[in-house]
Amino acid sequence: MEKDCEYSAKKRVFLTFVQDGRLLIPLPVYLDAVAHGNVGWPVETIVDGLPDIESVTEALKTGPYGQCVYESDNDVCDHQVVNLEFSNGSTASFTLVAYSSVICMRQTRMHFTHGEIIGDMSKFTVADFRKNRSKTHHPRNEGGGHGGGDLGLIRTFVEAVRTGRQEVLGTDVGEVLKSHLTVFAAECSRKEGRIVDCVAFEMAAREMVGLSGKSEPVAGAEAES
Repeated sequence: MEKDCEYSAKKRVFLTFVQDGRLLIPLPVYLDAVAHGNVGWPVETIVDGLPDIESVTEALKTGPYGQCVYESDNDVCDHQVVNLEFSNGSTASFTLVAYSSVICMRQTRMHFTHGEIIGDMSKFTVADFRKNRSKTHHPRNEGGGHGGGDLGLIRTFVEAVRTGRQEVLGTDVGEVLKSHLTVFAAECSRKEGRIVDCVAFEMAAREMVGLSGKSEPVAGAEAES
């Protein structure tokens, strides 16, 4: 069965990447990757030290990356839709799809009364309904993963520490906490099959760790997965 499986970790699995609207050359994974001289991502993530045929083979035999994804106990979602409703009536939806030709490509659509923003990690278009015009922007890609976002986060963090300016980050630990609590609430909704009130969810979490009443809860929202 393994030799006929298109997702076998032993052979060439094609990952297609899209950048600036162009389909890039597929990359081999694991054993085939090492055989072709690739010792970077993704093989470097499953072994200690420099990847080679022997170490990667051993990792696939003894570690989770060599297990059949259909037979293992891995319960990570390969597709999911999360719907959020905020206390002011605004709504948001998040869609996760693992089976896609645009791997690791984040796509965003934001719709407002007087305009909209639609884009991905290489460009986004801002439309003004009142003026009946739109403009496309191409953010600078700093390299690295996630459209340059990884290096951008690191660079901004270092700059904030160097200058002592929290505002450089554009966020604070409170907002980071809110975003994580929202994700945990969505996971609770998925597993329990119910709508979760994020304010009540945070209050319950604070009581669990003995922080009840010590700070303001997150803005009202409900999550449904």
